[in-house]
Amino acid sequence: MKGYEIRKIKFIDSLNESYRYLCGILKCEPKGRISSWLDVALYYLAVDQLETENGYYDKAADFLSDIGKMQSDRDLIVVKMDKDNINREKYRYLKEVYKKPDEDKNDHGTYKFGAFKGSKEDFTLEQNSIHQALILLKKYQHNYYHKITTLIEEFLVCGKLDNGFMRSSTTVRCFGCVVNTALTKGNVGQYIEDLVHESAHLELYLIQLDDPLVLNDKESTYKAPFRPDSRPMYGIYHAMYVLAHIIKCLNGLRSTFVAKDTLGNLDFLIGRAKKRFDESYSIVDQYSVLTEKGRHIKNSMHGLVVD
Repeated sequence: MKGYEIRKIKFIDSLNESYRYLCGILKCEPKGRISSWLDVALYYLAVDQLETENGYYDKAADFLSDIGKMQSDRDLIVVKMDKDNINREKYRYLKEVYKKPDEDKNDHGTYKFGAFKGSKEDFTLEQNSIHQALILLKKYQHNYYHKITTLIEEFLVCGKLDNGFMRSSTTVRCFGCVVNTALTKGNVGQYIEDLVHESAHLELYLIQLDDPLVLNDKESTYKAPFRPDSRPMYGIYHAMYVLAHIIKCLNGLRSTFVAKDTLGNLDFLIGRAKKRFDESYSIVDQYSVLTEKGRHIKNSMHGLVVD
C-alpha cells in the first residue's frame, strides 16, 4: 500500500474511535461508521458544537446521528452543484463546514461557491472534460490517478457568486470532497491540474496529522506568490508541495503523443506552475521554520520539477 493509503486508513480509524467515544458521552447510539466525506464533515461539525463556550450537546448529537446515512462511492463521481443540489441537506452541511451562509448572503471570506448556472450542455462539457482528464491520468500517469481516486470521492462542479468565488478547494474537515468553480469551458489540462492540486493538498494534510512540518507562528503571514493577500507559512508550504506535483505530472504527460492534441495548453500550465513554484520555494527556503521531516520534504521538491 502507498503511504497516503495507510495514512488515510489511520485517519479514518482515529475519527471512528473518537466518534464512538463522543456517542458514549452524549448517550446517542452510533448508527454507522465514518467513511464518506459527509461523515467526516458531520464529525467535525459535532466537535465544533462541543467546543463552543456553551457546549451545544443536543446539536452535536444531531450531527453524530446523521453519520453513516450516505455510503461512499467506490469511484470518483462528478456532481453538478445546481440550484436544487445546493439546498440538499448534505450540501448545506458542506456550507457549514466552510462557515458560509446562504448563497445570497455570502460574506467576504476566502471560500465562496454557488450553484452552477450553465445549461445541461455546459455541464456535460465540464463533466466529460473531467472524465477525459481521469482517463489520460489513468493511462499515462497512473500513480497520480491512483492517488486522486484514493483521496477524492466527489468532485463538485460549482458556479460563481456575484461577490466572488473560489477556484478550487478541499479541506480535511470534509476529506474527499473537492469544490471547483467551472471556469475552464472544458479545458482538460486545467482539470488535470485541479485534480493533482487537490489530491496533493489532501496527501499533505494526512502527513501533517503526524508531523506539523511547519513550525512558524500561525499568526505570522508572508507575501504570497500569485495571491493578493499575505498567507501563513503553512499555506505557502502547501503551495510549494502542490505545485511541485503539478509540474511532475504535467511534465510526464507532455512526453506522450496524445498530449499534443488533447492538452494543447500544457506548456502554458507547466510554465505558470514553475514560476509559482520558484516563488513559493524561495519564500519557504528563506523564512520557514521546519521540522526535520518538513525540511526533508522541502529539499525533495526540486527533484520533482526537473524535466
